[in-house]
Amino acid sequence: MALHAPLGRAAGYKYTLIAQPDAQLGTPLSFSVSMNEQGVVAFIALQAGHNAILRGSGGPLATVAVDDPSAGDTIGAAPSINVALSVAFAGMRSSVAGVYVARNGLAPATLYDASGPLKTLGDPVINGAEEVVFRATTDSDAAFIAIGDGSAPAAAIADETLGTLGIPVSLNASGTTAFTATTPGGVTSVVRASRSDSTPIADDSAGGGICCIAGAPTLNDSGVVAFAARREVGVGPPAAAILKGSGGDLAVVVDELGPFDALTRPIINAAGRVAFLGTLDSGEQGIWTGPDPVRNKVIQSGDPLFGLPVRGVLLGAFDAAGQVAFGATLDDGSLLGKSVVVRADPAPEPAASPAALLVLAALVGLSRIRAPGPPR
Repeated sequence: MALHAPLGRAAGYKYTLIAQPDAQLGTPLSFSVSMNEQGVVAFIALQAGHNAILRGSGGPLATVAVDDPSAGDTIGAAPSINVALSVAFAGMRSSVAGVYVARNGLAPATLYDASGPLKTLGDPVINGAEEVVFRATTDSDAAFIAIGDGSAPAAAIADETLGTLGIPVSLNASGTTAFTATTPGGVTSVVRASRSDSTPIADDSAGGGICCIAGAPTLNDSGVVAFAARREVGVGPPAAAILKGSGGDLAVVVDELGPFDALTRPIINAAGRVAFLGTLDSGEQGIWTGPDPVRNKVIQSGDPLFGLPVRGVLLGAFDAAGQVAFGATLDDGSLLGKSVVVRADPAPEPAASPAALLVLAALVGLSRIRAPGPPR
């Protein structure tokens, strides 16, 4: 049995409903949630019978793009939104596969498509400089990770000489991304790369102290990368862990030696904090921002949310202010439940009451009273 450290006071969050099914909107897709540093959330949902990308921050939703299969227009990947409200997504326009950007209030424009040397394009992520990183293949089926802003041919950041490439899910302000690469021998590496350089962060080769790197890593503007793996802990099997590093020693954010049983989908913010999906030893699944399941909890299954208990959640984004965007399924008594898109905003620390301040002042005053000295 694992020994758990004493638990801290529960964190406070205000939950803002971004979207829910109604007469105009179908079920939001939990896997499609993204958010910019201003707390604006983008996601995919069914709108008037068509798949649509929408954005919002708690008020009316704005429609970013809508598919039209009759015209060969489809939406094929989760959107990515930046601070200028530009939204990047993959799909098809006029039956041509491509990566598209819908800038604030404008119709989607083609960034790169398959009408040239590229055959497939997918999984785009956009940064504040309007650069987009995405996965692509050429007509010869060579896969690579590319970056560009549409003003010139996309530049290759990495290719299959590193191995089978994973999905890049983050792109920082300097145009650097992180991804996994797996060799034919089965060794998976976490790599940070840009147009000009490439830095190995970690790999799961034998004897390296970690194994079983899984999922997509994320990075922040400082170049610190967070990822999920299992780490050697001496006696017993390797423990699931969330790790972070920038090319040197790795730091453990959280592992399953404490109250957690499973850990995945880490997202690191500008402050170096990491949000992740986890499952407790007791079975509850949720989102946390640290190793304390009480003090660092954002939301977990069984919690009440908008009057209904939470069945499950999927982490979408984590910004510098500590806001967390996620999709949730609520137990409304139906077979599939009710899907919603939510932003959790950290609640400010409560101000001390006047009575508490008086008590504190009295205690401080008492601490300043000197004990009587020895008789003279």
